[in-house]
Amino acid sequence: MKAVDDVRTALLQVITGLVVLVGAYATWRQVRVSQEDLRLAQEGYLADRFSRAVDQLGSDKPDVRIGGFHALWRIAEQSDRDRDAVISSRRRTCASACPRPPAGPAAEPAARPAP
Repeated sequence: MKAVDDVRTALLQVITGLVVLVGAYATWRQVRVSQEDLRLAQEGYLADRFSRAVDQLGSDKPDVRIGGFHALWRIAEQSDRDRDAVISSRRRTCASACPRPPAGPAAEPAARPAP
């Protein structure tokens, strides 16, 4: 009788251990899925902010454009991966808003007479 009880106890311990292992694996898997969902949501939010900021850069109102620059700056601070795209967007916007003067002899200012 004692041997049968010992076998039952051992079998119950093995089953309990398997249930604990399966539960731990399921919990670990759920955490990984949640982390991936969070990462995707953050990327979507960041892409949304980026596109809104770029839209603001194209506005006719100076205050809205400045807000777009600030939004892009915040994105560049928060996302190493998107920093190059932000810098490129800001550079293009600055270049289009402040064109370089034409080079050449016609573009040189007239010389002042010496006093």
